[in-house]
Amino acid sequence: MDMRKQAEKAEKFRKLHHGPRMLLLPNAWDVASARILEECGHPAIATSSAAVAYSLGYADGQRISRGEMLEVAGRIGRATNIPVTADLEAGYGATAKDMADTVKSAIAEGIIGMNLEDVTGDDESSLVDLPLQVEKIRAIREAAAATGVPFVLNARTDIYDRETGEGGRSSTQYFGESRLPGHRANGKSGRGPRERRLRHHARRHGTGAAHRQRNAGVTFLRDDVRWSDPVHRFEAHDDSPCQ
Repeated sequence: MDMRKQAEKAEKFRKLHHGPRMLLLPNAWDVASARILEECGHPAIATSSAAVAYSLGYADGQRISRGEMLEVAGRIGRATNIPVTADLEAGYGATAKDMADTVKSAIAEGIIGMNLEDVTGDDESSLVDLPLQVEKIRAIREAAAATGVPFVLNARTDIYDRETGEGGRSSTQYFGESRLPGHRANGKSGRGPRERRLRHHARRHGTGAAHRQRNAGVTFLRDDVRWSDPVHRFEAHDDSPCQ
């Protein structure tokens, strides 16, 4: 893989988050779907972990191996000329070293960004302890930085509308009040307008809104880390020729 070209793709992907329009990332699961999306005019694409798993006969939820997932993501990255970010579920491991190995393998396959969930991987109803999740995020950043690729990490939370067990708070309130500040500890700049919107939304609407809108996401760009939570819906208009 040409690391200079890969770094250019990663930088382009970062800049797309600061453009005049919301970045819409269609999901691909194989080379054919990725090429179609590229020809439709999308400036970047993401892989779908569920779709890749299903296409290979696995259930969703990190049942596929890291190697198999990255093999597909790498094929997509090599077959397209646009940035490709991969949904790598919970990182395929439980330690910071596992996360470093995952991101190094992803970069070696030509991927310029990844999605990292905060469920345990074994039980999708259980959250990773916050200190460990912060450690995993830090390990990904450090391993990626060592390659010279400005890798974009989407640090996602999967609490939806569960009760957290902490004083009966809804999951949305828990994220806005507890997990987001812990995640931000690994970012650089201060609180942005979208982050303030998430906090306000969590206080005002609570769990119901999170459940109804859990397939949409709010994303916060903090240099090489994006923080996302399926809380608030944004409408996007796609002007590509594939409608």
